Amino acid sequence: MRRAASIVMVTLLLAGTLALAFNIQTAKAYYYYNFTITVIPESPTIQNKVNVTVSLETACINYVVNFSTRSQSGKHFSITIDIYVPQICLPAIGWAAETYNLGKLLADTYSFNAEVRVWEKETILVDSISYSKSFTVAYAITVPDDYPTIQEAINNANEGDSIFVRNGTYYENVVINKTVSLIGENPINTIIDGGKTGSVVYVRAINSSISGFTIQNSGTSNRASGVRVSHSSGNNISLNVITNNDCGIFIYGSSKNTMSNNTINANRIYGIHLWSSSNNTLTNNTISNNYNGIIKEGSSNNILKNNTAFGNLYNFGVGGWELSHFVHDIDTSNKVDGKSIQYLVNKKDIVIDSSWDVGYLCLVNSTNMTIKDLALTIRNWHGIKLAYTKNSRIENVTISRTSYAIDFSRSSNNIVINTNILNRNGIRLSASNDNTIINNSISSTWDAFYFHLSNNNTITGNHINNNEHGIRFYSSSTNKIYNNNFISNMNQAYVSSDSLNNIWDNGYPSGGNYWSNHACGGNPSYGSQPYIIDADNIDRYPFQDPNGWLLHQLTVFSSPIIGITFTVDGVPQTTPYTEWLSEGSYTLEMPETHNGYVWSHWLEDGDPNRTKTVTLPATTYTAIYITAPIGGTTISIESGYLSLWITSILLIISLVVTSGLCLKRKS
Repeated sequence: MRRAASIVMVTLLLAGTLALAFNIQTAKAYYYYNFTITVIPESPTIQNKVNVTVSLETACINYVVNFSTRSQSGKHFSITIDIYVPQICLPAIGWAAETYNLGKLLADTYSFNAEVRVWEKETILVDSISYSKSFTVAYAITVPDDYPTIQEAINNANEGDSIFVRNGTYYENVVINKTVSLIGENPINTIIDGGKTGSVVYVRAINSSISGFTIQNSGTSNRASGVRVSHSSGNNISLNVITNNDCGIFIYGSSKNTMSNNTINANRIYGIHLWSSSNNTLTNNTISNNYNGIIKEGSSNNILKNNTAFGNLYNFGVGGWELSHFVHDIDTSNKVDGKSIQYLVNKKDIVIDSSWDVGYLCLVNSTNMTIKDLALTIRNWHGIKLAYTKNSRIENVTISRTSYAIDFSRSSNNIVINTNILNRNGIRLSASNDNTIINNSISSTWDAFYFHLSNNNTITGNHINNNEHGIRFYSSSTNKIYNNNFISNMNQAYVSSDSLNNIWDNGYPSGGNYWSNHACGGNPSYGSQPYIIDADNIDRYPFQDPNGWLLHQLTVFSSPIIGITFTVDGVPQTTPYTEWLSEGSYTLEMPETHNGYVWSHWLEDGDPNRTKTVTLPATTYTAIYITAPIGGTTISIESGYLSLWITSILLIISLVVTSGLCLKRKS
């Protein structure tokens, strides 16, 4: 578009005005014009917005002047100015100008070029010339040129100043208490070393930036960190190597900070730790070989993209005490030991199975979810985390090497079934009610089960073996624990005094639990041999055998003699014989002769076959007792009940049996 005078102000970071004037006399006098390129400010620093104003003065007030838009190639900017000469010149000084905003620039030398073209009759090019202006963007302060230490440079800086730090090792603890930009010359060779005291860089101001450093050797107390940001916002921490601190980056009570492209390794407690901090962004960071990788606690609405955590003892974890603390934007571009973080918020009716790439799994405020057929072996705070999630199911999952295998926070009416856990800790429930945990195997953990503020849960059919603590309840009531195996745990069970009315058996005959440190008789015992945890927590009907609730009694007697060797499924046994066996069919085989006695028949049905198949649980048989050839002793083979009578007459008794036999002396 053509216009007689175009004045557009464009702002570009530099202080002062540098002017260059040109006086061009073309073939015709009225082509005369003066041309000026001005950089504002005159000596820009990296925190300034740089503006370049291009102006020209013409001999005819009715010249038409067009300024093009700015283009850029690397450190070079360029524009084109077209001057259209009128057929009749109205002699007077004409003036046109345009200002171009180059924004904030990095420290370097730049050029601005303007090509001026003069046209007659709109299409005839009669003149063309280029003008160029160079300018340099510098740092406000350079260390050690201007000040020997980084802290002195900050103390003497103005708000918004940039401080360039040359290569070297600076042994100091830096406090950023005003808005400045700290820029290291090279992140490998520009080192801030805290001397193992306090935090190395402590940010208390807003809108500051730290980039291009190695930050190392914090102290070891009070969350001493490589970079600590406390009650601050709008800061940028990027392109740093942060190592050998208690915590790499610690964001406390702070928001809207950005951490990007940092390498964070070999820190003693945390790589990145967010505490009570919201709306922060973490992108493209590499976190390795720390105790904890990325941990967020009591924090909300943080964004994580393209972060990589590997080789940490625990790569990733989220904790909190209200729903908002679990609501974050964390996509699958984030990796833990090469696998994706699956962080699902407000989802329903999804099946997560072995077809998913799962390194860490968290369900937040979700319902009717199914997690199945997974093997989770990557080190994280949790294998599976459920927060404010209900009516979901976890089944056939194997979990190892995490801090907690399965962790519930305020989650209800869920089922955990057929999982295998070999881990630091097993299943933890916090403020989670009405869940069912059934048929799981948990071994070699610190806590197989840990309940806090969790009520009305059912724990049944689980194998709890060789843990430091089998099960612990804190402020948790009316839970039901029965038909579990507690085997060789250092502490089988603990119940705090404010945990009330927990039930340790399902009555008789369903029974209670098997306790490896308790001797009793029967599966279950009959109530005279309870397992006592404390005065208020008693298993009234413990089992004598592991999985005793799955066993049935098979009893075999012989009459009129005992000590007969026979087989059960080919395994030699001797009468009288009693054993608790799993449900199913068993084959009994009696010998044809024994010490002058010869086989006759099975009592309950008169079957003359020495080999008999019996089925457990018991079937109803009729045991027939007859007068023994000598002494009158008749002994039946039965399941669950022993009948022994000494008589000289025939007696018929109907009872539950598995098998019976009768032998008579050879004549």
